[in-house]
Amino acid sequence: MRKPRRKVSKDTYINDDGTELHKKNLFRIESYHNQEIRKCHNEETSSKPTSYLHIMALSLSDFNNPDSHGNVMLGYYKNEEATEQAIDKNGWYHTGDLGTMDRLDNVFIKGRSKNMLLGSNGQNIYPEEIEDKLNSMPMVIESIVVQRGEKLVALVYPDYEEAKTIGINEMEIKNMMEQNRKNLNEVLPSYAKLSDIEIHKEEFEKTPKKSIKRYIYK
Repeated sequence: MRKPRRKVSKDTYINDDGTELHKKNLFRIESYHNQEIRKCHNEETSSKPTSYLHIMALSLSDFNNPDSHGNVMLGYYKNEEATEQAIDKNGWYHTGDLGTMDRLDNVFIKGRSKNMLLGSNGQNIYPEEIEDKLNSMPMVIESIVVQRGEKLVALVYPDYEEAKTIGINEMEIKNMMEQNRKNLNEVLPSYAKLSDIEIHKEEFEKTPKKSIKRYIYK
C-alpha cells in the first residue's frame, strides 16, 4: 500500500518517520478519504493519518492524482458550483480544515480556514479553540468569537433555563460572564484574549448541520 505523501510548508516534506517536520508548522488538510480526519479533534486530542489519508498544502502543484482508492464523494447533488469548490480538478477533496502535525505524526485540528482571524501583528487566531474553552464555562450554552477592529469579542447565549432554576438574575449572569472572560484570558495568548463578552438573548441561527451561521454575527 502506497505511503502517504505530506508537505507542511512550501519547501519542506515530511519523511515517513516525521523527522523533517518542524513542530507547529501550519498546513491545510486536503484529502480524498475523509474518514480519518473525522477522528482528529482539537488541541487536546489527536489522531495519526493512515495510508488512506494524504495531507498536502494548497500551494503544492506537483502531487500525483488520487490513486485507486477513489474520492470520498462524487460531488454535491445538482450543485456543480459547490462541487467545484470542494473537489479540485485533480480530484483532491478540500476539507477546509487547518491543523498542525508534530514529530510523531499526530495531527491536531486547529479550526476551519474560512473562520481563521488575523491578529494585529499577523498572528493566526482560531475562534473555535476559544469557543470550545468558553462553552465549557459556567452558564454558557454556546458562543461565537468575532473580531471588531483589533479586538476580539465573544457573543454568548447563556443557560437561561439553569439561571431560572437556581434563581440567578440578568445582572448576576452578566457578572458571571465577566468572570468567565477573566478566567479564560488567563489561559489564552495575549493576541487571542477577549476584550468583552456580549450576552445574546436567543440561540444563534444554525445551518441544517446545526453549525452557527457565523456570517450573520459581527
